[in-house]
Amino acid sequence: MIEFVGPRFRSGPVHVATGFYETWKGLRKSRCSHGLLLPVRRVHGSGLRSVIQIIALDERDRVVATDLLYPGFLRSHNHFATRSGVSILELWDPGPVPAVNTLLSRVSIS
Repeated sequence: MIEFVGPRFRSGPVHVATGFYETWKGLRKSRCSHGLLLPVRRVHGSGLRSVIQIIALDERDRVVATDLLYPGFLRSHNHFATRSGVSILELWDPGPVPAVNTLLSRVSIS
């Protein structure tokens, strides 16, 4: 587990998705409270039970975009894609987010 830390921002515990199944599933059916770091550029809200916070990161963990992802298949805000990001951080708590261009640090936690 890791945590992303930046000015006035702490992500809380984050699991790093390593395989196809973890990436495909995302936070959709998860009941855990930690976030998930996905090595993807695009996510969708199909199967979500509640709103989640999306933070797109570049290769240096700099924030390139943020958005809220809503549950449901036919909603206008249930897809998110980034061209300049290389990974997406999904967080359950749609609280305060870091500003675009903020550099985040990864901290290992147990």
